[in-house]
Amino acid sequence: MTIIKLLAVEIKKSMPIFLALCIINVFFFIASMFTDSVMFELIAFMFTLIAYSLMICYVFISLYHDLYLGKDILLHLTPIKTSTVLIIKNIVYVLGFLLFWLPSLARILYGKSGIAELIFSSLDHTWFILTYMNFTKLLGIVAGTMLITSIIACSKKIKNRVGSLVFIGLTYLLIIVGTIIGIIYRYENTFENIEVTIGMGTNDLFIFDQYATFIPIKILPINPFIETVMDTAFTEQLLINSFIIITSYIIFVLVVDYTKNDYPGK
Repeated sequence: MTIIKLLAVEIKKSMPIFLALCIINVFFFIASMFTDSVMFELIAFMFTLIAYSLMICYVFISLYHDLYLGKDILLHLTPIKTSTVLIIKNIVYVLGFLLFWLPSLARILYGKSGIAELIFSSLDHTWFILTYMNFTKLLGIVAGTMLITSIIACSKKIKNRVGSLVFIGLTYLLIIVGTIIGIIYRYENTFENIEVTIGMGTNDLFIFDQYATFIPIKILPINPFIETVMDTAFTEQLLINSFIIITSYIIFVLVVDYTKNDYPGK
């Protein structure tokens, strides 16, 4: 089976859930062009939070089912390296997240309470702002899917299913908490006083979100107060997420391609 055919199989397998959530999100974008009520914004926020959580859960369940439980026949039969198959799965997951993100971005920019007019007419460095905002989110998503893949790959060495789930949960939690602390520490070295908000709904025209893999973080400097959004464009989160991506890739390649597993190696 060629890589293109394998990609098509994975898209057919995983994309429907992302596409369904995307279609609902498109309806929210269309509705946002006609209303900016507080209730609508709250409902849209809750949907985004639930949908984002569902997509992360789907990535975990899918990889656990395919990799730990060994239920994916392609991992057994295809002559392509297992690590390559996992990369293809990650590509499909990332495409799914981006597909869902596009209507959200359109709603933020072009909804009735959107910021497109302001961001294109009043702010300097407009294209840098849009590029940075979207690239950091993309990098965080890639880091998230790769991290889950590497942790589940390592959990293959734990034969007890409950033990594997505990290992996955604790390892992921420790890495995420460590990443968040690292990002906050960077701000504390720059600003005397900050406020931190973790989770969805942290988009702000004047403050860039920071990402600990999937998890968005808003860090609002209080003293000294920021004068421009450019003051919150730090490279540390890019370096941390890039490190997670590279390290995760190396780990799951070594585990699935160069160590003995329950399924045939390639």
